[in-house]
Amino acid sequence: MSKLTEALDATSIANIGHIYYAPVGTEFPKLNTFEFTGEDWGAWKWLGDTSSESLPEFEEDDDKDSNKRTWDRKDTRTGGKITGTIKSVALSKEFFEAVKTNGIAEEDGYVTTSRTGGKTYALLNVVEDGAYLTGIGFYSTTLSVGLPTFDLEKYTEVALKVTAAPDSQDRLHKVFYPVKRQSAAASAVRAAGVAA
Repeated sequence: MSKLTEALDATSIANIGHIYYAPVGTEFPKLNTFEFTGEDWGAWKWLGDTSSESLPEFEEDDDKDSNKRTWDRKDTRTGGKITGTIKSVALSKEFFEAVKTNGIAEEDGYVTTSRTGGKTYALLNVVEDGAYLTGIGFYSTTLSVGLPTFDLEKYTEVALKVTAAPDSQDRLHKVFYPVKRQSAAASAVRAAGVAA
């Protein structure tokens, strides 16, 4: 394979994307097996529809001024953090129960109280670009929900604020290389033990 072809295969356009969450410590699945069904993907729960007007954004703040040191060594703890925003357009009971804690889920709406907070999950953003898949996974995130924003021409959106922290193995995030999706037929043939 030429370097030019290799370089082109490593590019992607975020044509379609999906957000999944799972308990912290859940292993990321193999992206090449992904097929969007609108259902959960093993232990990974689908967050629901998100905005195509405001795609998820994440940024890393590497604030060296807030790094901690010991008397013996510098930079023993970094002060930088990763934050992001996902705009959800699926304002369902399931959504609010998934991302909020200590609120009241009523039949006709979700009540936020003075004790309501966010929840902590591993987070997986899967991006589809034709036959290729890529994405980013966060090992431990805290999700907190803002208020709805209304618009005359766009879906009503709720900002879901994401704050990533290291997991118990000190991992923050994983950027997935673009991989070609396995076809369902190839998967079935491999499962049957026949060479594809």
